Order: sequence, then C-alpha cells, then structure tokens
Amino acid sequence: MKKCPVCFEYVPDDASTCPFCRSPLSANPQNNITEEPSTLKYASRPQDTVRAPYATGAPYNAPSQPVPPKKNNSILYFIIGVLATALLFLAGLIIYNYTKDEPKTDDVQSKPTATASPVAEEATPAAAAETYDRSEAQPVVAPRPREVTTEGYHHLSGSISKYGITMDIEVSGDYVQGTYYYHSKGRSNKMSVYGNLYGNDMSLEEYAPDGNNTGRFEGTFDGYCFQGTFVNYSSGNQLRFSVVEQ
Repeated sequence: MKKCPVCFEYVPDDASTCPFCRSPLSANPQNNITEEPSTLKYASRPQDTVRAPYATGAPYNAPSQPVPPKKNNSILYFIIGVLATALLFLAGLIIYNYTKDEPKTDDVQSKPTATASPVAEEATPAAAAETYDRSEAQPVVAPRPREVTTEGYHHLSGSISKYGITMDIEVSGDYVQGTYYYHSKGRSNKMSVYGNLYGNDMSLEEYAPDGNNTGRFEGTFDGYCFQGTFVNYSSGNQLRFSVVEQ
C-alpha cells in the first residue's frame, strides 16, 4: 500500500490516480509515501468525516455525541404516590373525628323528649317563666309520696341549670336554714342558705364561705320538691333550679 501525497489516503500500489482526491500518482514509487499496514497512521484531518477506500459518493458523517440514556423516574413517582396517600389518609381521619360525635338525625328524632309534669308547670311562677330558658335540662321529678310535710330536715338533690347540686335544709315553722354544694366542686365547698317559708313559697339567701351574700333561691316547696329561679348577684343571671327529696 502507498499513500497519496495530496490527501494522504492509502491507495493500491498499482494505482495511477488517487480514488479519493483524483490526484495523479507518480510513476516512480519512490515519490509516493509507503508504509506497512501494521504501522499506518492517519494524517491530520477533520475527524468527523471518514472516507472508505475507493468511495465515490458523499462522505459519511459520524454522530458527534452519543444519545444520553433516559432517566429512570420511578423512584420520584413512588415518593409522590406515598405523599398523596398520606395526605388523603390524614384528611379522612380529620373528617371522621369531626363527624363521629355528631348525633344522627334518626337518633335525635327517636329519643323521647322529657316534659315537665303538670304539677311542676303549675307551681312555677309566671314571672320566673320569662327569665329562664326552658330548653335547659332539668331533673325528672319522681312521683311524690302521699304524705309529705315541710317541717323538719330535708335532703334534696337536683341541679341549677345544668350544674348538679345537693341541698340540706331544716324547716322550723316559717324559718329555713341549711347548706348546699356543687357536685363538681365537692362537699368541702359548701354554701350556706337562710330564708323563710310562707305556705309553699320559699325564699333562701345564699352566702359564700367568706360571708358574702352571693345569690338567692326563689320558688315553691311542698315538702318534697323545691323548684324555681336562682339569681346570681355578681352576674345578674337568672337560672332555673329544681331539687327533690332523696
């Protein structure tokens, strides 16, 4: 093999014209560059264009850079899916906790509504009926014994509005005295009451442990049930109360 002195491509030894650049080759082999095939080296030329020996067509353009492989996004999709599932679970848990304590419509309609006895309604003063909310829960009054008396000691239990109380009073003629306490505060926090009973109308003044006059009970007492209106002097609120013999 010999090398063309113009384009430096390798051509057969018997070629008179270079098949690459069409340059005439010297008839004297000494004027041509020859090298052994095992030691051939490419001359300095652009590397992006390679001609095959004896090629007569357009040159082959090799790609300049390999195509990068596609990225694997499966891990990213997995993380997004886990986060979306966690958010849905948290939203469902919040909705469940918000709605689980709400009473169902069927349950509310199926429960019987407690109504006060005719005797209790008749015994409540008309003026007091305008000052308290009748929707407040009141203890159900049990059937009273046939024989009751207002005289002597009475152990009563019930509530002021929704606050449970226990009252102990002693009636002597038309004079009444005793104590009561709220169930939430315990027996050690007793309030004192003093007042009078005229017929079935009873009025008791409330005194705190420090001696201050803090409220008043006004209502009716038939020896078994004491009910009416409680007035808080500090706030001016009027609340319905009802206590019965235990």
